[in-house]
Amino acid sequence: SWTKLRVLAEHEDPKQASRPFDRQRNGLVLGEGAAIIVLEALESAERRGVTPLARVAGFGSSSDARHITTPCVDGQVRAMKACLRDANVEPGWVDYLNLHGTATRANDETEARAVAEVFGPRGSRMPASSTKSTLGHAVGASGAMEFAICVQTIRDRFVPPTINCDDPDPEVGLDYVQGEGRDHSVRYAMSNSFAFGGNNASVLVGTCD
Repeated sequence: SWTKLRVLAEHEDPKQASRPFDRQRNGLVLGEGAAIIVLEALESAERRGVTPLARVAGFGSSSDARHITTPCVDGQVRAMKACLRDANVEPGWVDYLNLHGTATRANDETEARAVAEVFGPRGSRMPASSTKSTLGHAVGASGAMEFAICVQTIRDRFVPPTINCDDPDPEVGLDYVQGEGRDHSVRYAMSNSFAFGGNNASVLVGTCD
């Protein structure tokens, strides 16, 4: 089914096949994985004497239903803005963005344009990476995995890289943390999950301070 959709990457070297936001990107690489997130009310954690790893600050979603495989800037913008409104957080407070970043031609350009619309000029300077470049696209598991990654960016003060983004597409110019991860203090991290059919979701993870 993925082959029929014509969204799978083609590259002689499998290690270089997933190339989010690179000029030579030509499709996604399927991956496998899992993550389990335990959500608990702060009052409950305090009663048990447990220190939370991070907190869910906000969530936003949209369904643009524009096309089965072609994403829409407007739908992605609405999801991110709804997430920020839910958290009562200004765009300038977000320190890291885990991009949906599938390495398809349409997705990467659309998402970069949506990020630029939501975050303005700061969007081009805010660390934003696609961890699918390393882990592949685990489909339904990707959202949970990338949520966990956002938690770790806050705890470790380190943002992961976008590998294989050797020649960033000038049409999708963001700070992709190319090649290697980077030490970076993160108060808020946003994770985007933008699925086929125009189902868009963004979640904001914050410190517990």
